[in-house]
Amino acid sequence: MKRVVIFIVVFFAAFSVTWAKAPKYVFYFIGDGMGINAVYGADLLAAARNGQKFPQPQTISSLPYRAFVTTFSANDLTTDSAAGGTALATGCKTNNAMIGRDPEGKDLKNMVEYARGAGYGTALVTTAGISHATPASFFGHSDNRNNYDELNRQIVDGAADFFAGGGFNLQSKSEIDGPEWIERSRQAGWNVLVGKDAFKDAAVSPKTICLAYEDKSDVPYAIQNPEVRLGDLYRAALENMMQYHRKGFFMMVESSNIDHGGHENDAYALLEEVNDLNAVVAMAVEFYKAHPDETLIVVTADHETSGLSIGSDARSVHPEILLNQKISQGDLSAALVNLSKSKKKPTWDEAKAIISDALGLWKEVKVDYKEEYRLREIFETTVAKGVSSTEKTLYTANERLAGAAVTLLARKAGFQQTRYSHTGAQVPVFAIGVGAEKIAACRDNTDIPKTIRKIARY
Repeated sequence: MKRVVIFIVVFFAAFSVTWAKAPKYVFYFIGDGMGINAVYGADLLAAARNGQKFPQPQTISSLPYRAFVTTFSANDLTTDSAAGGTALATGCKTNNAMIGRDPEGKDLKNMVEYARGAGYGTALVTTAGISHATPASFFGHSDNRNNYDELNRQIVDGAADFFAGGGFNLQSKSEIDGPEWIERSRQAGWNVLVGKDAFKDAAVSPKTICLAYEDKSDVPYAIQNPEVRLGDLYRAALENMMQYHRKGFFMMVESSNIDHGGHENDAYALLEEVNDLNAVVAMAVEFYKAHPDETLIVVTADHETSGLSIGSDARSVHPEILLNQKISQGDLSAALVNLSKSKKKPTWDEAKAIISDALGLWKEVKVDYKEEYRLREIFETTVAKGVSSTEKTLYTANERLAGAAVTLLARKAGFQQTRYSHTGAQVPVFAIGVGAEKIAACRDNTDIPKTIRKIARY
C-alpha cells in the first residue's frame, strides 16, 4: 500500500510539472553593458532625485528571482555584443564578432526561430539600429556583425514579425542608404513607420517596422530627450503583438545606450539609461499583473561595460551631485569644439562657463585649485589652440576636456569607470512570472535562453 501511495504522489508530481501552464507572453529585456553596479547606481540616482539618501529598489532590482551569469565568448574571456547576444539568443557560445553562427560558421537556431516554429509572434525592439549586434543575434546569421547589408536583407526577407529601433544600420562603403532599405522593405510588404507620430499605425499590419529615423541608426541618450524613447518603441511592439498573435508572443527589448554611456565613461548618461529601461520594465510588469498566469519577464545584460565602481577614491557616495549634469559628454564635447572654431583665441573663462552650465561644476559643485589646474592644462593645449584632442571609444570620439570634466563630476559623486571597453565580469539576471524561479538557477548566459525555451516550450 505504501508503495502505491508513493507511486501516485510521484506520478502526479511529474504530471503537474509536465502539464504546468507555459507562458503565452515572454518579455526578454537586455541592458547592453549593464553590470550590477549600473543597476544599483540607477537605484541610488533615482533615490537622490526624490531627496532620499539611501536607495529604494526600482522595478528591475525589485523582481523576485535573480542570479549572476558568466558572459565569456568562445574565443575570449571578454565578450563583445555579437557573441554575447548570440549566447543570449541561441544558448550557444561563439567567437567575438560572429552573429548567430558557431565558431565553425554553422548557423545556430535563435529564440525568434524557436518561437515562430511554435506558432508565437516575434518582436525585436532596440534603441540601436535594428540590425545592430544584439537585435541581429535574435534573427540573423553572419560571420561578422558589421555585415549590415547581409543582415538588413534578412530583415527585409522577414526574419521576425516586428522590428522597432532607431533605423537601419548601414554597411561601410555600401551604396545602399537608409531610405533605400525602407523602400526595399515596403516593396517586400512591410508596413514601415518612421517617427513617433507614425507609430499610431503600429497595429495596421502584422508585418511592421517602426523606426525613429529614416537616415540615422541610434536613438540618442534619454538625457538628450529624443522624440522617440524606448518606451515608445515598446508600446508599438506590444500593440502589434496583441493585435495579431492571439496564441502569444516572444519580445526582446534592448536598451543599447547603457553600453554607449559605458564606452564614453559618462556615468550619468549610463545610469539614466538604466532608469529609462526601468520605466519600460515597469510597463511590462503592469502587463504581467493583468496576465499573471500567462507572462514571463526576464531582464539581463550581454556583458558589463566600463567597470563602474561606487565609492571611488575613498569618497562618500553623493549621487545627487550627478543630477547637476544637464547634457551628455558628447554634447559638451560639441560645445567646446564649437568654441574652439568660433573664436580665434578662446579663453579659459569661456570654456569654464560652458562646462559649468553643463555640469554644475563651480556653480553647484566645489572645484579645488588642483582640479581646476588640471582641466585648464588640458584646455591650454587643446581648445585654446584650436587643436582637436579626442578620446576615441567604440562609437564616438569626444574632446578630451569634456571627458575630463565629466569624469571629475562623477568622481565627486563617488562613481568611477575603470575602462572604456567591456569587462569580463558576471552580469545579473532578474525574473518574474511563470517559471521565473527556474531562471534563478542560471549560471552562464547560455543557460538563460535554454531555460526560457523549456519554460515556454518552444
